[in-house]
Amino acid sequence: MLKKALEEIGKGHTSVWEISRKLGTSETATEGILMVLSEKGYLQSEPQHTPPAPCSGCPFAQQCTSSSKRFSLTEKGKKVIKK
Repeated sequence: MLKKALEEIGKGHTSVWEISRKLGTSETATEGILMVLSEKGYLQSEPQHTPPAPCSGCPFAQQCTSSSKRFSLTEKGKKVIKK
């Protein structure tokens, strides 16, 4: 599951919501997976994402921003998915 999470981030799925959908896990479980990977040096978190202006009228905008933390692979993480 950890390697699959790294692979999804490598494919450009960088938010907790996107990764949880791809893994078929809850956002809570995905956050735990990403926390472990971050602590072990495979990921780094990116600055919080601000939704674009058109989202301000959306009733779900608050939910989107709550899961807007984004992640990227470190060099160590990139090595794992190349194997």
